[in-house]
Amino acid sequence: MAVGTSSVVIAMLVNEYSEVLLSQNLVLAVFGVLLFLGGHIFNIILGNWKSFLHPLRLHYVEFLTKFYEGGGEEFQPFGKKNNK
Repeated sequence: MAVGTSSVVIAMLVNEYSEVLLSQNLVLAVFGVLLFLGGHIFNIILGNWKSFLHPLRLHYVEFLTKFYEGGGEEFQPFGKKNNK
């Protein structure tokens, strides 16, 4: 959900800044077109990337915990006394 929300904000910002640049002189209008195209291409890539994030998270959280066994010593914070 956070990636989707950020995608909307990125699209709004790209549109607003491109519109400001396009309303200026010819040199800035060229930069406005480049910003518009580059920003929305980045946003499309981000949208495709989020379909990869959720399965990756599921692999690490759900699947790999079945095979992990924690070892070593239990963490003892410095401020606590050992009551053994």
